[in-house]
Amino acid sequence: MNRVVAQILVSSAIALSATPAVAADHAQDCVPPEKPGTDGFCYPAIDLQGPLTEIFTVSGCQWLSGLTCDIRYNGKRPLPSEVFFTEFDGAGRQLGKHTRLVYPQLEAGQTGRATFRIRSDHPSRITLAGVWNGPTKNPY
Repeated sequence: MNRVVAQILVSSAIALSATPAVAADHAQDCVPPEKPGTDGFCYPAIDLQGPLTEIFTVSGCQWLSGLTCDIRYNGKRPLPSEVFFTEFDGAGRQLGKHTRLVYPQLEAGQTGRATFRIRSDHPSRITLAGVWNGPTKNPY
């Protein structure tokens, strides 16, 4: 077997091992407040704090370049200057420092993709907090 064919077979085996059928076996291992996703993987609960509860909804998360979720902005209040998230384990212990959330500049009624650059091994809960101290800063 030549090297290219061997690499393709290894890549195919890796892809098959991450299929939802295999992931569904792990969904039963979700530790509250985690929730199983439709793909069978466990996802941390996401809690919005303060005024963020009035302006954002977070849904449709996937483990993609970290944790990537849809974030919808309703325009009821101005966007914060910055948004930070903090990771917690199942016992409520903070896992590291707060981290800046990467999300697009949104207009009222728009939905974009936000990327949580997860730093811990397995957070059970993520809290988001906004800072309003001037214009919205580009998170990129």
